[in-house]
Amino acid sequence: MISALRIAVLLAAGSLALFGCNQESGTSSGLPESGVRDPAALARQGLHEEAAAAWLAKAEEAPGPESATLRLRAAEAWWRAGRRSHAGEMARVIEPSSLRPADSARRALLLARVALAGGAAREAFDALPSLEAMLTSPEPAAALELAVRAAHMAERPIDEIRFRIALDSRLGNPDANRETLWGLLRSLPDEPLRDLRANARGAAAGWLELEQIARAHRVDFRAFSAALQHWSERHPEHPAGSAIVPGLVETIRKKGSPPGHVALLLPLSGTFASAAAAVRDGFLAGWYTAPGDRPTVSIFDTGRRDPEELFRAAVERGADFVVGPLSKTAIGRVASLADRGVPVLLLNAFEDGFTPTGGEPTYRYALSPEDEARAVADYARRNGHSRAGVIVPESAWGERVADAFTRHFEASGAIVAAHTRYQGAAEDLAGPVRELLDLDAAEARARKLRRTLRRSIRHESLPRGDLDFIFLAGFPREARRLRPQISFLRAADLPVYATSHVFGGVPAPQRDLDLEGIVFYDMPWVLGPPSAGDRLRERIVEQWPAASEGFIRYYAFGIDAYRLQRELFRLAARPEAASISGRTGRLSVREDGRIRVEMAWARFRDGTPEPISP
Repeated sequence: MISALRIAVLLAAGSLALFGCNQESGTSSGLPESGVRDPAALARQGLHEEAAAAWLAKAEEAPGPESATLRLRAAEAWWRAGRRSHAGEMARVIEPSSLRPADSARRALLLARVALAGGAAREAFDALPSLEAMLTSPEPAAALELAVRAAHMAERPIDEIRFRIALDSRLGNPDANRETLWGLLRSLPDEPLRDLRANARGAAAGWLELEQIARAHRVDFRAFSAALQHWSERHPEHPAGSAIVPGLVETIRKKGSPPGHVALLLPLSGTFASAAAAVRDGFLAGWYTAPGDRPTVSIFDTGRRDPEELFRAAVERGADFVVGPLSKTAIGRVASLADRGVPVLLLNAFEDGFTPTGGEPTYRYALSPEDEARAVADYARRNGHSRAGVIVPESAWGERVADAFTRHFEASGAIVAAHTRYQGAAEDLAGPVRELLDLDAAEARARKLRRTLRRSIRHESLPRGDLDFIFLAGFPREARRLRPQISFLRAADLPVYATSHVFGGVPAPQRDLDLEGIVFYDMPWVLGPPSAGDRLRERIVEQWPAASEGFIRYYAFGIDAYRLQRELFRLAARPEAASISGRTGRLSVREDGRIRVEMAWARFRDGTPEPISP
């Protein structure tokens, strides 16, 4: 059997013959000077193919361990000659155990180079020797640069971080490496970095500690400054001290301060103009009544111009924070901008399945009926209820609310035992209520029994007895007709829970007598009397009479939007833990950037909402 070495020699000889035949007449043949047979001398002359053949010839006569080393040198010569496939084939047939550790690392690096040149990033990464072996190789910088490229192309950010940290001190101009390294550290979630931190020493520990400080105090400049001082004492000569820290200090100083120029993007013309105007007026009311320094506010109408265009125009005019837009379509377009240069407080929720692109953070603050429905489900469970009846309007809105309630309620182990829909414009809403309470089915059973027995029997229709409560989704006009039907059909004692939509926002005791007993979830500003020193609600109603015609919640929403842009970075630094008491409810920031709104509970008594304990 012909050995792998002999095959390699034959390949090399064939390649040299072909190489010689392809020389043009009258030019240098590329052959070595007369009498020169030393492979190293051939390599110094740039005759790498001839050097490879000479190394292989020597390997043919050398003992085992020495032969493996010579074959490796031949493979490296083929690589320098640009013969990638030859280099890879020769390196692969060398048994790593036949090489000294340093030469084994050289073989691994060569295989990684070959794979990377062929676009096989994962194969290249897997071929790399250990970090310790690269650090002790004859050319550690070249080895580490190769490792960085392989890890990057193979999408191994943790390994790329390790390699870049090791490479940094070996570069003549490390600026680009440091910027890229810092970007990687800041882009990764905290969890993948924990193991890296636990084992870090020296410069690596300094990089990871600095990132952890920046993450923990990203909007608290005072706490960041104190932590940075301790970091500087522990790592006095660290390269990040001059390369990263100055810019980081300025960034956190800026983020730790409220915005100085806020752009408000709202659809002030078109379908949503009335609601948008109420949000704008509430925002400005918050501005007028706020203590201390107030930002410049620029207002843009997304009903007339493209929201992306307006966003860029706002930033060009100096806005360092954007509030809005309002519609889901518009916020999706703004959140899709990869070059957002300033943070954004979007005034709605994303469409299902939407994920924002890169850029500055996007926070979402929404008056969400789905969130209210989930809050009702939680309230019912806290009160010991496990079987619900659901009645909602036959509309896309009704289906969304019903779906949010059902999913959340049943996720807790409870059951939606009955679900029906009603036509909002229907004159008679008794039918849907009878269906929900199973009265028609009970009467049908009685009729069947009469026919079977062929005699008259007395029957009294009673509502089903397996419901703990009813979740009613609807607006005042429909709710005022549904609640009396529930009572009339002998289910007056069955609790009825609802979202804020059953209440018009302004007390109307005579009209709302028919809502008696309904428990609902709403803004504390809408439900309760003004607190001492806070007469803003009355002033708004006086200034804008439309507030008493269904828009009071949008004014509260605008006021809290103003408050949030002043407090947002502080709240975001402590997700769920830090909160403020707003007009719409208690506000906090979730990990995903959503604003959590905890509203209040009330019950209709004598036609007037009466706040109750949750």
